Amino acid sequence: MQRRLLVRFLILFLLAVLASTLTVSAWPPKSGVALVLVSVPDNRTVTRLQQTGWPVYERVFGPDGDFVLAGLPENVPSTHSESDLQVKILDKDIADATYYLAGQPVGREEVRWSDYGRVLYDDGVQVVLRMNPKEAERLATTRAHLLLITLDPKPLIPARTTSLIPTGISYDPLIHTMMEQVDIAAAVRTVSELSGETPALVGGEPYTITTRWTDSGEPITKAVQYVGDHLSALGMDVTYHDWTMATWGDILLTSQNVIGEIPGKTRPDDVFMISAHLDSTSRSDTPANDPAPGADDNASGAAAVLMAADILSQYDWDCTLRFALWTGEENGVIGSKAYVRDMVDAGDSVAGVLNLDMLAWNTPGSAPDMDLHARETVTGSVEIAQIFVDVVDLYDLDLTPEIIPDGTNRSDHYRFWQYQMPAILAIEDYWGEPNDFNPDYHTSQDLLGNYDLDYYEDMVKAAVGTYAHLADCLIPPEIPTYTYRVINTYPHDPDAFTQGLVYEAPGYLYEGTGMYQASALRKVKLASGSVVQERILNDQPGENYFGEGVTTWEDEIMQLTWKARTGFVYDKTSFAELGQFAYPTEGWGLTHDGEHLIMSDGTATLHFLDPDTFAEVRSITVTDNDGPVVRLNELEYIQGEIYANVWQTNRIARIDPVTGRVVGWIDLAGLKPEGARNVLNGIAYDAAGDRLFVTGKYWPKLFEIELVPPGQDNAIHLPLITVNNQQLAIDSQR
Repeated sequence: MQRRLLVRFLILFLLAVLASTLTVSAWPPKSGVALVLVSVPDNRTVTRLQQTGWPVYERVFGPDGDFVLAGLPENVPSTHSESDLQVKILDKDIADATYYLAGQPVGREEVRWSDYGRVLYDDGVQVVLRMNPKEAERLATTRAHLLLITLDPKPLIPARTTSLIPTGISYDPLIHTMMEQVDIAAAVRTVSELSGETPALVGGEPYTITTRWTDSGEPITKAVQYVGDHLSALGMDVTYHDWTMATWGDILLTSQNVIGEIPGKTRPDDVFMISAHLDSTSRSDTPANDPAPGADDNASGAAAVLMAADILSQYDWDCTLRFALWTGEENGVIGSKAYVRDMVDAGDSVAGVLNLDMLAWNTPGSAPDMDLHARETVTGSVEIAQIFVDVVDLYDLDLTPEIIPDGTNRSDHYRFWQYQMPAILAIEDYWGEPNDFNPDYHTSQDLLGNYDLDYYEDMVKAAVGTYAHLADCLIPPEIPTYTYRVINTYPHDPDAFTQGLVYEAPGYLYEGTGMYQASALRKVKLASGSVVQERILNDQPGENYFGEGVTTWEDEIMQLTWKARTGFVYDKTSFAELGQFAYPTEGWGLTHDGEHLIMSDGTATLHFLDPDTFAEVRSITVTDNDGPVVRLNELEYIQGEIYANVWQTNRIARIDPVTGRVVGWIDLAGLKPEGARNVLNGIAYDAAGDRLFVTGKYWPKLFEIELVPPGQDNAIHLPLITVNNQQLAIDSQR
C-alpha cells in the first residue's frame, strides 16, 4: 500500500514538473487556451512559432532576451512539432482574464505587485499581472507603468537582416544649418500653449488647453487640432489617424494620432519618422487629470517634433519624412500601438523612428545626462542611438548621452520594436540609479517654469540633427548665384598687389599689398585712389615678408604675411608696430566678426582667433554642394556672413560663419578692367552706407557694386563711370 502511494506521488510530481517545464510536453488541464511565455531568441525560433499557428498576443523585451506571450490551445494538431520551443505556462486558462505588463514607478516607492493582482512572471524589470480592471485603475495611480495585453492575435515579424540606418556619419554643414535654425523661444511658446499657460490659437480662435488627457473630450480634441493645424500650415500632407483601443478599467478609448508627411522625391517607400506623444496626465495628484499641464511630459517632445517639422519642411528629401504626435500613451501606449498595427496589416513599415519623450528637466547645476533607449535585438536600433551620440559630438552640444541597449518599453518606440522596426527613445536622465528624473512627472506641477532651457535647446538641436542624419536622404538645395551692377568706379593703384582691403569712414580704405620687397600697409582715399599714409612691411635689414590680409580691431590694424607665419599689429592712427603674433599655417585673408579674428590659409579652412591672444578658438571647413571650397583668399565679414575671394576665379563665396556652408555665390565675370594684369582679390564693406567694394591685384580700378539676385536682370551691367581724381564719387543711374 505504501509503495503504491509512493508511486502515485512520484507520478503526480513528475506531471507537475512537466506542466511547467520550458519544453512543451504537457497541456493545461483545463479546456480552452493557456497563456504561455515563448522565448524567441532568433529568427529560426520565430519561424517555428509561426508554424505552430498559436496566437501571439504580445512581443516583450526582457533583460534576458526577447519573448512572446502567446495562446496555447488544448488540442494542437499532431502535425506540429514544438519540442524545440522554449515555453513556460503562465496561466492555465485565459477565459475571462485580463493581463497587464507592468513596471515599477520611477523615483517613487516600489509597488508590491501582489497587492494588485496575481503575478504570473517577474524578471526584475517588468511583471505580467492578471488583474481585474478596478485593480488596474488603482495600480495606475501609483505611477507604475502599465500596458494592457489584448488577447487579439498579432503578426509575429522576424528580425530584419538589413537596415537603412547609416552606420556612421560625418559633419554636414547643411545639417548644422538646420540645427542652428532651432528657435528655442518658438519651442517654448508652443510648450506654453500646449500646457495651458497661455491660450493657443485653435481653428482661428483662442483656447486654453488645460489638459491633454486622452479621455478628456474637448481639450484633447483641441490639442489634436492645434498640432494638426501647425503641420498643415507647413504645407504637409496631414493624416488624422482614428483609433479605438481597450485600456485599463475595461474601457474602450477613442482618439486620433496626427501624422504630417513630406513625401520622398525618388524613394517615397523609404519612410523615417520622428515622434512624440501629445497626451498628458496628472493622475498622481489630480484623479480627474485636469489640470494636467504635462509641460515636460510631453509638451517638450511634441514641441520638438513641431520644431523639426518647421525646419525640415524647408528642404527636399529623396525619402519620406513623417512627423507623428501620438495620443493614448498615458493610457498604456495604445495610440501608437493602433497606428503600427494598422500599418503592419496594410503591409507597410518604417525604416527608422526617433521617439522623443521628456526633454527639458535637468536639475540645476547637474551634469547634462540623458538616455537613449535602444534594443540590440531590433536591427538598426542601436545604430540610431549611435547617430544621436555622434551628432552630440560632431556639433558640440552640451549633452552627455548614454546608450541603453536593452532599453525600456515605456514610450511609443516600443510599439515599433514589437514589429522589428528600428526605433529609439531619447529622454532626460531617466534610467537606472542614480538618475535625475523629473520629480513632478505625472502631476499638476509639471510646469514650463521647471525647464532647463539650455538643456532643452540642445536636446531639440540633437533631435533635429539626428533625424536629418538618420534619414540620410537630404537633397542639397541649389546655392543661389548673384551677379552684379556697378554703382561707382574709383581709381586704384595699378602697381598695388592687393591682398587685404578694409573700409574706414569717412571715405578711406586700409589696403595691404603683397610681393616680396614691395609689401606695404596703406591708407588710401577712396574717391581719388591716392595713398595718404603707408608703412613698408620690410623696413628692417634682412626682412623679407610677403604681405597678405588686413583687418582692423578697435584702435589697431592686423596684417598677415604669407609663408613667414607671422602677423603684425599696428596702431591704426600712426601705423606704429605694436607687436607680432604667430600662427601655424600660411596667412592669406583676414577679417573679424566683432568677437573673433577670422583667417584664411589658402585651403577650405577658416580659423577663428582670439583677438587678444591670437589663439585659435575654433575653425570651420567651407563647403558647397560639391564638397570643400579651397583657395579661400581675401575675406570680409558682411551682415552675418563671411565673403571670401576664391583665388584665380571670378567668384566670391558667401559663407555661413557657424557651419562653413556656402550660402551664395557672387559671379563677377566681366568686371576685370581691360588690360588688368592679375586676378580678382579685395573686398571691403561700408556698413553705415551699405556699400560693397571690390578690386583685384594690380587692377587700375576699384568698384562699388550692387548684388543682383538670381532671376533678376543679371545679364545687364550698367556702364562704368570713371571718376576724375579731383572729384567726389558720382552715383550712376540704377
